Parts: sequence; structure tokens; C-alpha cells
Amino acid sequence: MTPTTEKTNRRGTGILDTLVLLASVSLIAWGGVYLGHYGGRFDGNEFDAIPSKRSTAAAPGGPPESAEVKRGRSVYAANCAACHGARGEGEATPGVPPLDKSEWVASGSRFIRILLHAVDGPIKVAGKDYNNPGMIAWGPGGSNLPVEDLAAVATYVRQAWGNKAGAVTPDQIKAVITETKGREAKWSPAELEKIPDTASGPAAAELTPDQLRDKLKALPPEKLQDILRALGK
Repeated sequence: MTPTTEKTNRRGTGILDTLVLLASVSLIAWGGVYLGHYGGRFDGNEFDAIPSKRSTAAAPGGPPESAEVKRGRSVYAANCAACHGARGEGEATPGVPPLDKSEWVASGSRFIRILLHAVDGPIKVAGKDYNNPGMIAWGPGGSNLPVEDLAAVATYVRQAWGNKAGAVTPDQIKAVITETKGREAKWSPAELEKIPDTASGPAAAELTPDQLRDKLKALPPEKLQDILRALGK
């Protein structure tokens, strides 16, 4: 082999080595970007076939949950999920109707009564029949959950999963308790259908001046400023 040929071969080998090195670096960089985008987090729950408790939490990056919704989530997990399912899908206990996208949940006036006294007998939800076995009453005369817990769980259910209804306040719960005082029987679907279908529940009782003052005092300063600005418009 002549010196010229040897020099040419070395130059060709050097270029080939450089190209292989560049290709390898590019593949490694592309692989890192791909895994970062599609690989998920290094979390044991990420690829778990059984949904973890995160499935009922607020979506990452979504708006922060209010204290009332967090309380409602806790009340639901302790008292409702065993029968209605962790995501309100129903039939965790056979025959129990779903709460997700339920017309009964969307009607505040009816849903509050169902929470307080329970509903008995076959019921149709989203066009499907359920035999609805043995619902527990959560209001006075039943499990007697605190009014604040009842309002919180009603708000949580009405805003969870596919539900988009408004919040329920303790005052609205109290108004229905007063209206139905002395009732011990569970509601039948036929009775509930006679009650006006309201999306927000019954109107709260009118506040006295002292109650209004106390509620204003409890508001954070920025909320009071928003109210004052709205009044000044």
C-alpha cells in the first residue's frame, strides 16, 4: 500500500467514525426527549392496572380544590364510595344507581332530600332501571351527619366526574330539614318527581343583619374588595 493510499483510508475511516459518533449522540438525545414526553413519571401507580386513590383527586394542573370540596371528598369516601363506587359509577353494590351524570344529583331540591332521608324502591337513572337496595338516610333520624358534612358531600358529588351542578350550602340543607321536619320515611321516586326540579337547591333563609355582618367579617379582604368593586359598578 502506498503512503497516499494509506493516508486516504485513514481520512475515510476518521470521517466514518465521526458520522457514527454523531448518529449515536443524536439517537440518545432523541430517546431522552421521547421518554420524557411519553414515558410518564417514575411512579409505581403510573402503570398500575388498579386505579390508585389519585383517580378521585383533582387533575394535575387544574384549579385548586376548595376546603369544602376536600371535605366532601373525604365524607364521600367514608360513607358513599362503598356502594356508589369511587367515581360515582354505581353498582359497586349490585343494583345501586350511579351518581355520575345522574339527573337526581343535578336537581338540588331532590338530591338534598335523598341525602337526608334516602330513596327507596326501583329508580330510573339516565334511562336505566336500578333496584336501589337499602340506601341509608344521612340526615336527622338516620346517620345524622353534621349539616356541614352534608353540604360538603352534596357539593362534591354535584361537581365531581361528569357532573357540573352548583354548590350546596349548609343553609340550604337546614332549610330542607326544617321543611321536612318530622319525616322518617324514605322518599319514593314518584314523590321526588313531584318536587320542583331546581338546579341549585332550595333558597337559603334570609339572613338577619347580625348574620350578614358575621358572614362579611369572615370573608378574606380580597373577597370583600371584589364585592365592593361590584357594588360600585
